[in-house]
Amino acid sequence: MHNYIFPEKKVDISLFIFRVSNAFLPRLVYELEEYGLPRMVSKKIHNAGIINLEDEKSDINQLIEEFNKIGCDEVKKKIMDLHPFEEVILDYFFDGIETDRQKEIRELLGI
Repeated sequence: MHNYIFPEKKVDISLFIFRVSNAFLPRLVYELEEYGLPRMVSKKIHNAGIINLEDEKSDINQLIEEFNKIGCDEVKKKIMDLHPFEEVILDYFFDGIETDRQKEIRELLGI
């Protein structure tokens, strides 16, 4: 609208629009919230160096696959200041992203 009203003063607000659309969070953190992982837990995962959640090249499917490869227990081990409630949240999150095949294997192994 600004560019329409003031054509001589071109302003690029695309970065602002992109950030607003993701609630000023890295895109992957915002998308993980939709899977049930709160941003504060995502921040702890990122800060622990487990997964780079600011990588703009990755998509949510690649990220979910990476989480499944690492596993819930490994994530819990690597985060030093994880509250017991956050552990429950991680369990719930991993249960939601786990594939049927992974669940079958866990059941067969009894874990």
